[in-house]
Amino acid sequence: MKFWRPVLFVLIVLILGPIGPSHHSPEAQARGVNAPRKSKRTRSKPRTRKIRRTKIKHTVRKGDTLGGIAKQYGVSVGQIRGWNPKIRGNNVRVGQTIVVWTRASGGSGGRSRRSKSHVVKKGETAAQIAKKYKVSVRDLKAWNPRMKPAKLRVGSKLTVYVWGPAREDNSSSAGTANSGKLKNGVALQSGHGFRVRNTQRSFGTVTAVDYIDQCISATKDKYPNAHDLLIGDISFKNGGHMPPHKSHQSGRDADISYYIKNVQNPYRFNVASAKTLDVPKTWYLFEKFLATGQVTYIFVDYPLQEVLYKHAKKLGKKQDYLNRVFQYPRGRGSSQGIIRYSRGHDDHFHIRFSCNKKDSKCR
Repeated sequence: MKFWRPVLFVLIVLILGPIGPSHHSPEAQARGVNAPRKSKRTRSKPRTRKIRRTKIKHTVRKGDTLGGIAKQYGVSVGQIRGWNPKIRGNNVRVGQTIVVWTRASGGSGGRSRRSKSHVVKKGETAAQIAKKYKVSVRDLKAWNPRMKPAKLRVGSKLTVYVWGPAREDNSSSAGTANSGKLKNGVALQSGHGFRVRNTQRSFGTVTAVDYIDQCISATKDKYPNAHDLLIGDISFKNGGHMPPHKSHQSGRDADISYYIKNVQNPYRFNVASAKTLDVPKTWYLFEKFLATGQVTYIFVDYPLQEVLYKHAKKLGKKQDYLNRVFQYPRGRGSSQGIIRYSRGHDDHFHIRFSCNKKDSKCR
């Protein structure tokens, strides 16, 4: 029997393996003896790059398409539809305001369309003019409803919208409207629906100049028979005191004529009254300015406020909106409302744009 014990022990070892804790047993793993290590593979979360965007309110003009607007701001048609749920398909209408969130930096690749006046020369045809500006004759007809392609009049002015790189806003407004400066201002040039009286006195921030152009152009598209407006003073190239004004020093103030019924000479400031003011056109323009969200004040003669207020109310504007926008009927001394009374504004209105967020020295 003693002889079989060693033999039996060897057989047990061969069959069951070495006696003691297994390399994979809990005991071995607790002691760390050849215990297989579990590799901890942690998935790193993908880094999402935040893109800073700036909110733009684009007013649709004649000839605009949804695809063209998307290309202008370097976004997709799908993005524009997402930001504007009321848009169905590719249909946009002239005068419609579309929200676009474009990249805050200048490198988005977006393009901008700007109005330009072309004076017809002797021998020029509509096809030649269209080719020069890389547009179609159909575009020229849409932008100039009275134009007859086969009978162009030498010396007549045509409005043309040209495409180019999106203008980078390097301008800045410093100080207040009554004591300020303008840096890298741009001069507003005569455009679709308006004429600039003196380009040496029409310098403003890029924001102010572009909104004046866009809002008046949109009104002209809405009312093709509306007379041109006259743009008076904005600011000097570098801002500062501009006689005879107290304001107009920082590129954010502009004097603009009213729409007048049966006007004889639109290229001057004509006194407006409750009877002569073209209320629908003037209010449409004011609404375009207000929709930008960048207007601090619009100075208007008090009797004109009344007819504009009643017109807006007739159109169904809510009382909260009217109270916020109009000083009327609280009296010309009230400090409430964006549209306010200021003496000397019966032949033109004075608009003041808000400071840009980037202009830290603007007040």
